[in-house]
Amino acid sequence: HYMLAFFLGEKPKTAIDRFSMQQDIPVLYMNCKSYPDLYVLDPSEFLYMVKKADYVLTDSFHGTVFSVKFNREFYVFRRRQKGMENMFTRITDLLTRFGLEERIQEWDAVRKAPVVPDWQWQKICAVLEEEREKTMKKLQELLI
Repeated sequence: HYMLAFFLGEKPKTAIDRFSMQQDIPVLYMNCKSYPDLYVLDPSEFLYMVKKADYVLTDSFHGTVFSVKFNREFYVFRRRQKGMENMFTRITDLLTRFGLEERIQEWDAVRKAPVVPDWQWQKICAVLEEEREKTMKKLQELLI
């Protein structure tokens, strides 16, 4: 059991550590020089870490996307990184599309949202499959 913290910008370390203690689950910081084993991972290792986490805390679009894809409990923070503050639109669009807006967090603390129910994950997976089929059809059209 672990909580995965994957941030491209500044980390809300106090909020993350407090949430980790509340849940009694250790936090693993990915993309953090203080944790050299998790600083550079190949794509399959990254996906494995997200897929197996009890919680994912992130400011990353890809961290959010794969949390959704793998039906993980996750929380998203606005990125604090010079020049990247406005990169949140695609995350909010994704969360809105799937009714997961309550996953957006403030910087000072993690507000635990209700667990996403199975029926909602099933609905999300159906939409993802529909989008995958549309994309494959478009690719096939372009290649013919």
